[in-house]
Amino acid sequence: MARKKKIDPIPGFPPKWTKKLQAGLGEGGFGDFLGDVAHVKTKEKMIELMAESNKHMSSARKDMEDCMDLKMAKEEVKHLSEPFKGTISCQTAKIEYFLHVMEQRGWK
Repeated sequence: MARKKKIDPIPGFPPKWTKKLQAGLGEGGFGDFLGDVAHVKTKEKMIELMAESNKHMSSARKDMEDCMDLKMAKEEVKHLSEPFKGTISCQTAKIEYFLHVMEQRGWK
């Protein structure tokens, strides 16, 4: 079994986001990205780069919404999960009722 490469933390930046950056950009792209950001000199340029990332994210979301295979898969999951959701809702209601009755009886 291959060992996962240890992610070097970025001081003050959450490790979960560091992992996502490294996974999304690949090892070479990750270092390039950090270097590029470190060399940004103005707030305006930083905002411009964030806007570009936001544009890419919006484009990916739109592509995801337009994907027929994904739409069909979502419908299938929705259909298959209905009995489980019903059971969970019913059991949740039962537990809420037990708590209600216990409270009415002073059994907090």
